[in-house]
Amino acid sequence: NKTGVGYPRVRYEVGFQWYDAAGKPVGERHWLPVPEVERGGVAILDTQYRIDLTYRRSGGNYNRRLLDFILQRPNTAEELRVTVDDGDRVSEADERNNVAALRFALPDLSITGAKWTPSYQVEIRYRNVNAAAIADPFRIGFTWVDDAGAELAATRWVNVVEPVVGSEAILGSRGTDVSYLTERGRQASDRLDWYLERRPARATSIRAVLDDAQTVTEVSERNNMVLLRAPLPDLVVRDAKLDGDRLTFTYGNAGDGYIRDIASRVLFQWVGATGKPVGDPRWSNFAQMDPKQVFTVNGDRFDVEYAVPGTRRMTTQRLSSYVRERPQDAAQLRIVIDDEDRILEASEQNNTATLTPPALKPDLALREVSFAAGRLTFAAVNLDVGIAKGPIPFWFEWINADGERELGPFWYDAPQDLPPVRALKVDSANVRVWGVALRGSGQIEEHAASAILASPPAGVVALKVWVDGPNRIAESNESNNSATLAVPLPDLTVTDLTFINGIIKWKEKNLGDTAQGDFSYNTQMAWLDAKGAVLSERSVQTATFTIKAGSSMPYDFSKDAGTGAAAFLIPPAGSSRLRIAADVKNTVTEKEEGNNTLEIAVPLPDLTVTDLTFINGIIKWKEKNLGDTAQGDFSYHSKVEWLDASGKTLKDWTIQSATVKLSSGAVDPQELSTRFG
Repeated sequence: NKTGVGYPRVRYEVGFQWYDAAGKPVGERHWLPVPEVERGGVAILDTQYRIDLTYRRSGGNYNRRLLDFILQRPNTAEELRVTVDDGDRVSEADERNNVAALRFALPDLSITGAKWTPSYQVEIRYRNVNAAAIADPFRIGFTWVDDAGAELAATRWVNVVEPVVGSEAILGSRGTDVSYLTERGRQASDRLDWYLERRPARATSIRAVLDDAQTVTEVSERNNMVLLRAPLPDLVVRDAKLDGDRLTFTYGNAGDGYIRDIASRVLFQWVGATGKPVGDPRWSNFAQMDPKQVFTVNGDRFDVEYAVPGTRRMTTQRLSSYVRERPQDAAQLRIVIDDEDRILEASEQNNTATLTPPALKPDLALREVSFAAGRLTFAAVNLDVGIAKGPIPFWFEWINADGERELGPFWYDAPQDLPPVRALKVDSANVRVWGVALRGSGQIEEHAASAILASPPAGVVALKVWVDGPNRIAESNESNNSATLAVPLPDLTVTDLTFINGIIKWKEKNLGDTAQGDFSYNTQMAWLDAKGAVLSERSVQTATFTIKAGSSMPYDFSKDAGTGAAAFLIPPAGSSRLRIAADVKNTVTEKEEGNNTLEIAVPLPDLTVTDLTFINGIIKWKEKNLGDTAQGDFSYHSKVEWLDASGKTLKDWTIQSATVKLSSGAVDPQELSTRFG
């Protein structure tokens, strides 16, 4: 009390209040009730003694030691104001000297070290470089940011206390519990190491800030933050191989960073020669990957997704199936990991593998080839995965017995394409072909295929058919483009040969697969001796009309057949056999040329005498032909003899008989009487 009078008059309060840099009160006001000091007297308050202050909170009064009040300075407080007569209960001569302001030294938090450990953990070292105490806990915040500093995930924080003066504190992420605010503003718990693993796709750094909530007033805030460049993942596709339809490759994360809860995919896309996508892609999704984690894939056991065309429905198929269903215009298979660029990586240069399979080729082959009755039918099928681009040429030609071309080729171009596993049927009855003129002019003319095939040229034994005869279409297999078919041929033989009563009869039968043709050929008749030498022969022209397959044509040769026919019908002396040879000049190309002849023993008459009688001076008998043919149109002599008991001729008489032909089995009655002279 410097000048006042009156003692003691009233009890008043000494107030204590912390203030921040802006002069705003911080925390509760504390006070000490004291009596008025006598005039000129001095009262001393010293924290080395126990001095209890009073403060009010939540409607109640509480006590705190003055020393604790000072040591527990709020983090934002910079000044302590002590006010005498804080309640202004005492009327004074001068109120301006009632307040004393005490400024305190401020703390200075500083990050002294920060790093990523090899196990993908963050380690922060920090200290308070000033001696000023920090009474309350403060936060260390961790936030994922991109290169521009934009925050990409909610901040995680951990509450810590001031390090021991002069020492360094270490905070590691492994197993450290942290807090964060949800989108609804509620506080939730997390683990710092988990938060670090769940790096947002575009995040490049983790930002660590001491006292990120700014609850501590410091000398400088500039040394409270550090940016740690995060180890990034590195997505790769490598070792891709395509062996036929078998695809193998390796994909994964070759980097040091985690991938957690980031939806990405491995894309498979066929592309054309210009790199433009061909057809719909396939993909396999992933969202998690550890550092250095890679996967080796076999397409036969790897499922991929795709959208069903025309719908929103998703379905799956085996990757090998997609590879086999290669579009016709596809030149390469492209495999891309993270094709939508959702994940920031250490390198984007190794995300793609491109495979160039062999060009798709068709494989044309002939099936169901048939040639009968002058009609050729067949099916051309495409056995491989490439499209055979039209027009597709079909050839055929006639082949002789030496395996050489006799006539042809004749060709027909089908205008359409032939896709994989499809067939194109051709019927000669419905097409026209091009080829050399049948008149022998050498000109190329158009013909009806049926006309060419109806009459095989003489000497041909086979019909050769080609699909893509000129090799105009590049194929995966050129060895199955043709088929050779035996030409359906006639096969002439002779049956039912007889020589009876001076008439030669026989049948010519076609044992082949087709008619012998609308032209004539020669048949030869010959008398042979016992050694097979020809004694007499004669040719006749037969088959002036078609003998159908399996049919027979009867022929005969009699004395009315022309000049010399009657003479020929008399077997020459020494004749043993009669031979008929069909197509003796080989006019007809046949299936078998060795069965065109037939021989029989020469049919001869066989005269015998029967019914011999001698009655009333008249000798009667019958002459009978027991042979296979007539005795001929000439006469012969019969002799009648009287014999003695020893068989010696006593008297004979010769007469001329058989002045007419005696047919086989015929009987001619004879007699000898006095009327004969």
